[in-house]
Amino acid sequence: AIYSTPALAISAMPNVSEWIRTHIDDPVIIGPDQESSQWVQPVAASLNAPYVVLEKVRHGDRHVEVSALDASIVRDRQPVIIDDIASWGHTMLEVLKRLAPIGARPATCIAVHALLSRPAEDALRGAGDGASSLPSAAASSLASAGSASPSVACGARTNSRRTSPSCSIPTGKRAAPHPP
Repeated sequence: AIYSTPALAISAMPNVSEWIRTHIDDPVIIGPDQESSQWVQPVAASLNAPYVVLEKVRHGDRHVEVSALDASIVRDRQPVIIDDIASWGHTMLEVLKRLAPIGARPATCIAVHALLSRPAEDALRGAGDGASSLPSAAASSLASAGSASPSVACGARTNSRRTSPSCSIPTGKRAAPHPP
């Protein structure tokens, strides 16, 4: 052991799955890179939803490219992008750029550890139709999602009540231990 302090490995994915099940109709789960497959596959399986894991090439801290998406995978489904860490938001923005030309619905982005700068938060909020709204229902539902709840869900929801992009960033939650 490297450290003498006991530690627990916890996963946010059960809470992410439950949040998606409660708030997203007909999801398709999208992982922006190969590393994300370890989260995307179990979430998709728990939801009985299709998924796709893209390939990412990083050209620098703020310049990434992701592979193209097959329109048939996202057709008639709500895209949900899941990533572990988002700081500048470039990876999620690149996935959103890939979704727009194939006629996909506006996406919801979930980052377990959102270390977003103000410009990154603004870019993700405005990635849909340019509007910027913070629906309190989404914020409170994420904040109450339980232990290890997703720390950001950004994108746009498409339903009878709203179609504008939204971003919810709950704060002050401590994660309770969850069995690995």
